[in-house]
Amino acid sequence: MASLRLFLLYLSARDEALADPKVAVALSACVGNLKSYRKKIADAVRTRALKKQIEDYRRMMPISDVQKVKRSRYVRGCVAFLLALDGKTVVKRKAFVETRDVLAAMIAIYSAQRDGAIAKMSLNELKKARPENDDVTGEQFHVVAVAEHKTSRKYGCALLPLPEKVFDALNAWVKFVRPLAVGCTNEPESKVFVTLRGVSFKSGYVSKLVERTFKRCGVAFHNITMYRKTVATRFHAERPSSRGPLSRQMTHRLTTGKLSLLCSLARSG
Repeated sequence: MASLRLFLLYLSARDEALADPKVAVALSACVGNLKSYRKKIADAVRTRALKKQIEDYRRMMPISDVQKVKRSRYVRGCVAFLLALDGKTVVKRKAFVETRDVLAAMIAIYSAQRDGAIAKMSLNELKKARPENDDVTGEQFHVVAVAEHKTSRKYGCALLPLPEKVFDALNAWVKFVRPLAVGCTNEPESKVFVTLRGVSFKSGYVSKLVERTFKRCGVAFHNITMYRKTVATRFHAERPSSRGPLSRQMTHRLTTGKLSLLCSLARSG
């Protein structure tokens, strides 16, 4: 737009253009219109951005829905099933899919990371998970550092903090259930989550698994991006001092995922 305006100004300054009054008037009008159009386009972009923010706000899930999933009989049953495995239990293909999906959903909930970080987690990275205690509750977590993800060049590894039970259930899944996948290998760089055909996940596939688990628990789930926005907005509103550490944990810019102040006030009201 700016280049076109400069070009028109250049034309209007030429002797040939000024020699013809009609051409000069037309070019002058075009320059004036461009100024008006720039303002209209800028206003339209701001309006569209605000509409997108409001739409995102309306699609945000309340934290109570997340708690409902974590405490559901379906999720607790899958985790208990994995923790009880000892190598003698015959695991069926249905159990492979259901327990895998539940674990992916739990990791997404606790880490608030992109689905790509969950999909790219390797067996070696899971093995190297380090224990950490929650400063507030004292609950123990195991933090898996995933090197391969979208913003790794800027933020380093994506951190996946897993509660004790989820971590133990995930290791049980890797040991007793994952081998059901066709052609599955235990190479250190192999991905933790695979399909029944032994194929590692593409990034967007994780979001579908999480959605399927939420649906089984009677909770609507749009995608992991919306869940990340929910978490970010809640922290921005309730714990302003945690914005910096939160953005580093979620491996995104501080402004990413923030909604307008209007939406935050509307939610808190």
